[in-house]
Amino acid sequence: MSSLVTAWRNLAAYPPGHPARARPWPPPTPGFAPPWPSRGPLVLGISRDALVSGGKKVEASHVRAFARAL
Repeated sequence: MSSLVTAWRNLAAYPPGHPARARPWPPPTPGFAPPWPSRGPLVLGISRDALVSGGKKVEASHVRAFARAL
């Protein structure tokens, strides 16, 4: 979650059309495999003050700011 918030904040650092905005996020890592099995898409619920996923509410301060912006 923290990486997602950081990427959202960094997006404002680059103007539209900049090559950094065209790259995939996160950047591909050779040989990387997530430590969990694929179970389908990640679904996030967004409220004014938190994100919800898998029945768990994430309410850290940086996540609250991200949720408000969305």
